[in-house]
Amino acid sequence: MRRTLVIGLLVLAGCADETTPDGGGPRLTAISSQRLVIGQTVEFYGQQLLLEGEGVTRLRFTGVFEAHSGQQTDVDITLTPSFNGIIKEGEAEKVALLITRFGPYANPFTRGADVGTFRGQVTPILEDTEGLITQGAPMPLELYIGPSIAIEAFGPLESDCGAPALRAFPGLPYIMRVRVSGLAAVRFRYEISNVNGDNGVTVIEHAYDSPVADDTLGEPHTVGAPVIFNPIPADQQAYVVALRVFAFDAAGNQVETALPLGVHRPMEVVYLGGYDLAERYAAEPVTGCMPGSVSNVVSYSERTVEYRQQTVSVTVDRGWSHSENATVSIDSSEGIQTGTSQSQSLGGSNWEGQSLSESQNITYNQSESNNIDYSSSNGENWSWNVSEGESNADYESRMNSLYGEGSVSGTVEVSGEGSVPGFAKVSGSVGTTAGVRVGARTGDSEGVERTQSSSQGYGMSGSSNSDTSFGSSTNQGRSQSVGGTFALSSGSGNSYNDTTARSQATLWNISQGESISNDSSERFDKSESSTWSTSEGLSKSNVYTGNIPTNKSGMYYRQVSRYIRRAEVRSYDLCGLGSHVGELHFNEWVWAADLAIGDDCLNNQPVTNLPDPQCYLPPCGG
Repeated sequence: MRRTLVIGLLVLAGCADETTPDGGGPRLTAISSQRLVIGQTVEFYGQQLLLEGEGVTRLRFTGVFEAHSGQQTDVDITLTPSFNGIIKEGEAEKVALLITRFGPYANPFTRGADVGTFRGQVTPILEDTEGLITQGAPMPLELYIGPSIAIEAFGPLESDCGAPALRAFPGLPYIMRVRVSGLAAVRFRYEISNVNGDNGVTVIEHAYDSPVADDTLGEPHTVGAPVIFNPIPADQQAYVVALRVFAFDAAGNQVETALPLGVHRPMEVVYLGGYDLAERYAAEPVTGCMPGSVSNVVSYSERTVEYRQQTVSVTVDRGWSHSENATVSIDSSEGIQTGTSQSQSLGGSNWEGQSLSESQNITYNQSESNNIDYSSSNGENWSWNVSEGESNADYESRMNSLYGEGSVSGTVEVSGEGSVPGFAKVSGSVGTTAGVRVGARTGDSEGVERTQSSSQGYGMSGSSNSDTSFGSSTNQGRSQSVGGTFALSSGSGNSYNDTTARSQATLWNISQGESISNDSSERFDKSESSTWSTSEGLSKSNVYTGNIPTNKSGMYYRQVSRYIRRAEVRSYDLCGLGSHVGELHFNEWVWAADLAIGDDCLNNQPVTNLPDPQCYLPPCGG
């Protein structure tokens, strides 16, 4: 029997530059292992591939997968690895491409748990930042998929994800269904950290009298239920748990899989770093025209100080509030508005499920049953409920009726709340538990140097085979921290002399994770003063001196530029898939000075060399 499977076929557009070089051009040269299990981390190596920031390299597998049963499947799938560094071996260099979890939850060639061999080729397809697509030379490949554990389902009790949840939430009972291949399993063992109020590792075992192909963890009215992740510490954005599954046959042989899993709040702020020039203002003369003379040395220092306020503006995306049925009432909130909000943090999509379908061939259900109810009265403080308005007490009572009286007491949490400053405070702070390492890269061999490497999610080593590693399905280690005090404003700056408007401002102390507008006037005044940047530092931190030649004239100019840090506000559904809620723009200011030299002060006044004013990231003009 033969079946055909076509997944994620990459169509090369007319603008593509298709090449099949002989010994040159983009090409793969090796794979880290030709024997894999489902979920294992694997690297591909090649030359003349795209580096980080240059675009994306996809891997197209074409050929036939033959299972041990003899069944053959035609294969044509495309996977998207991530750049994982440049490896130097003596004088030679090669680019490493990382697939953190091969599958990631099932055999990618059949979508099942089949054991067998893929025979065919893998071709690198490069798409640079300009959209130009180049097809590299194919590399012949024979890849054996050994006895494995496939994760068929993982998610909250009442979710309908269609695929294993990408992230987990604290306070909800979770169910996992696994299927084993290549082994007549009679016992399953689960090791999970940070569940059911225990900060260590909880071990749950299921034993059978005869071999079975699948097993379910966390099902109501079964041994070891429920599985509820612990609350997230107040000083962390999320934490990563270690989840291992083992299957044993009657003779004691085993297979295993490991999954580093992020536990998140339903809403969070993600700052990916970066400091973007948003606006450059017109240069202004700050001195009169000065004639030159022999040994004439002039220096610049501030006489009239310019003030600019560090502000933060918030845009909540209308599309998100409509699609998620979120209630947002923010008409009276200064600095918070609904509108069009775009970000590339989710791979250019407002819903993470779309990019995962394209890059990892995972299909998730996007339905109302997976939505979390969000609401806000002012756009700053948010509350959520994951069970259609049910209270924590009612939810706990219902879960006790399913799992047994007292089994979930004090561990479930169906609703919660938080503020945007609080989310921003803990951005980038992710805790790990025992057995989880940052980065899912495969190990380096002796004498090999790796440069320009990136941390890709989280990883775990195999317990029975230390050469086997398993990674997470998301790059969860990328967020960075945000700090400082900012005035919440819809504009890019406020007037320092407008004391009435200043006293009515809303202040966010991101370092403390709080809004301090209603605090004492003394604390407000102290915090408010820290939001103002002045040009005084221009003469204090830099020495601006220059010579004005004889028969020439000079004039000092000052120019102010506005930079922004852009952070994304994300929400998650029950399956852990992110949606773009909105953006935070943190405005900060810098100054520059220039000594302009001209012929004279009357007919040819000195013209500055500072660049012309320009708006790079609207809105501008504040």
